[in-house]
Amino acid sequence: MTSRLAKFLRWWGRELAAVVPDRWLRRPAPRRRAILLWRDDGPRLIEARGARMLREAPFDRAMPKPRGAAVILRFPAGDGLRRQIVLPRAAEAALGRVLRFEIDRLTPWPADGVAFGARRLGPVGDGATFAVEISAVPRDRIDAALHALAGTGWTPDVVDLAAEDAAAPPGPDLRRDIDAERRRALRRLGWLCGLGLAAPAAIAGLWLGWTVVAHWSAVSALRDQVATARAATAPISAMQAEIRGLEEADSYLGAQRRTTPYVSALLESISHTVPDTAFLTDLSLEQGTLRLGGFSDDAAGLIPLLAALPQLDAVAFAAPSVRDPERNQDRFAVSATLVPESVAPGPGGRR
Repeated sequence: MTSRLAKFLRWWGRELAAVVPDRWLRRPAPRRRAILLWRDDGPRLIEARGARMLREAPFDRAMPKPRGAAVILRFPAGDGLRRQIVLPRAAEAALGRVLRFEIDRLTPWPADGVAFGARRLGPVGDGATFAVEISAVPRDRIDAALHALAGTGWTPDVVDLAAEDAAAPPGPDLRRDIDAERRRALRRLGWLCGLGLAAPAAIAGLWLGWTVVAHWSAVSALRDQVATARAATAPISAMQAEIRGLEEADSYLGAQRRTTPYVSALLESISHTVPDTAFLTDLSLEQGTLRLGGFSDDAAGLIPLLAALPQLDAVAFAAPSVRDPERNQDRFAVSATLVPESVAPGPGGRR
């Protein structure tokens, strides 16, 4: 169990270091590297750990691969091109597509005949732009080296272009898509964050489960007490609910009584107000709105008469009045808003 835990922690540390930008690291990861420097006079094997070179010797295809070492296929600086360019910050999210579109202008090789990688160097000036270092090697040069290594067990983990120090840590992989690498790093970071959160969550879950089990009997006893008390107070609760219902009904009816004039008094006031030359055929009272309909010799003269009643407000025609040829009178439809009884004065009073 201890060895497995140590192996997991070493793997976890390497994965965390892989997703952290180079400028955030004080020194490269001390993983052992087997670098195949592919020169025209013959490849050379360079073994290094961190910044320390272990050995350098001519490469023989029969050599066994060092155990646990990352294999780096590295081409001399003269076999390729390394240059720095400045791009706008908006190009950072799709850096691979931008460079593929411009690679034939940035290198002396056509876009389909070059393999390239890029390394972000950080913002420039006010941060609106950022610097990128491009490494590029002709694709046929890489294909020839990979073909020569086929079947030897020396499968490269990274293919890059040498810098000033041939034993330096690996640079951008010339075989992999830049955007895909970024997405892969983000997914890997997401998995690591998930693993980092899963352990505390599992511990918290175990503690919570233990707490629930330990206190289950007390909770059950308390639930039984609550059920007993609820059954004992059920009649009292029902009686209180009935009392509240009666109080609310009484309040509602009282409010309706106070805000709505008596219909009989209202009809009496209207009958005394309407002249003998007019008579009603329709009368309705709904939601505090009174609607009157009928015939009159002078329908327009009814509006000021009804508006003078203290129980009515906002008196107006509900529809245009028309002349009935058979009766030789105006057919009218009037609507008005009832004034609450607490506001309107009694019969004969003034507002």
